[in-house]
Order: sequence, then structure tokens, then C-alpha cells
Amino acid sequence: MPRRTNKKGKNHNLGHLLQITNSALPIGGFSYSEGLEQLIEEKIICNSNELEFWIKDSLDYGIIRFEGCVLKRIYQACKNDDFNSLIFWDQWLLASMETEELRRQSVDMGRALQRLNSSLSDSKCGLDQERVVLRNYASVFGKTAADWNIPLDSALYGYLYRWISSILDVGVKLIPMGQSAGQKCLWNMQPFLENKVFELLSLPNEDLYVWNTAVVLASMQHETQYSRLYRS
Repeated sequence: MPRRTNKKGKNHNLGHLLQITNSALPIGGFSYSEGLEQLIEEKIICNSNELEFWIKDSLDYGIIRFEGCVLKRIYQACKNDDFNSLIFWDQWLLASMETEELRRQSVDMGRALQRLNSSLSDSKCGLDQERVVLRNYASVFGKTAADWNIPLDSALYGYLYRWISSILDVGVKLIPMGQSAGQKCLWNMQPFLENKVFELLSLPNEDLYVWNTAVVLASMQHETQYSRLYRS
């Protein structure tokens, strides 16, 4: 009878990744549209094809691209016990949030995830935990992935996948475009997402930027939208 290979460690990390990216995670991610509700209200995005294009465009130029790059650097700073880099990238990310609602979303979700991490895990990176005060969701996600020993590429893939899934849920409800159309869009995004993860993992500091003008304007307008279901 062949000996069975012990894959407990691998499955353990996969379980942590699935937990941290689950839509049921109590961090409030379902409450936000990141300006998409305003774009749908103005008929700028009217169907699944337009939404898929907007998601890809955001991953190429928007704040979610920058969040992924910062997540990588936060993860590495935790593993290398580099406190200065940890704080530097977290502050840079916060400064890149151009509207109050985008900043509030990032800070509120980050705070909720930090509480969850503290309550679930005793395994921490080597940094002095009393000195580590991260404010952004992507930063706390990166640190949590490092604390839970989730591989970096898997953590980044999971972070971007969770964001895409959340945005598609907004589109399904507000366009509306139907559950099947949302799943088809998610299916179509898989090759693009895999390439994007590979790109962001190898992106040097000098190529970091945010070209987020349309989303910023939509977020600003959404703040005073007459009727809305989402916080931003």
C-alpha cells in the first residue's frame, strides 16, 4: 500500500487564504461600491461587458493596482522585520487615496481585519507588535498573510480576486445583469488576473503610480448621490 504524503501544511495555508478572502469575513467589504454605484446611476456602465472592461482598466491603472503592489511590500517588510518600510508603504498608500470615502473604506476595513487577525492567531511576524500600527486594508491584509504564512503570490491573487468578486456583486445588483452574467465575467477575468499577479509581483518602485481620475470623480459624486445602497 503506497504511503500517503502529509500535505497538512499546504492545506492549512489554503484554508487560511480562503478564510481571509471569503465574502462572509466580517470586515464590511460588501458595503462599498468604490464609486461604481455612481457610474451605473449615470449610465456610464450599463452591462456586463462594460463592467468587465472597467474592472480590467482599474487593475491596469487604478488604486487597486497600487494596493496590490503595497500588499507585496508590506508582506516582505513583515518577513524581513523591516519596520521602517512597513510604515513607509502604509503611509504612502493612505496618501494615494484621493477622496474621503475611499480612505474611510480602506481604514475601516483595515481596522476590522486587524481585530480579526488579533483574535484568531497567535502566530505573528518578528516585528514588535506594539509598534506596528497599520491603517490601510491592503497593508493589514499583507501583514495578516505574512502572519498566517500564506504564500505571497497566493495572497496577492486572493486579494485581487476578492476585490473583483465584490465589484461584480455590485454590478449584479445594480445594473442589473444577473448571476450567470456575473459568473461568466468572473470566469473571463481569470487569465487576465493571473497575468496581473505576475506583473505586480515583479513591478519595481519607479513604476508605481495611480491613474484613477474617473473613479475619484465618481467617488466624490457618490458621496452626495440622492439615493444609494453602498457607502462608496
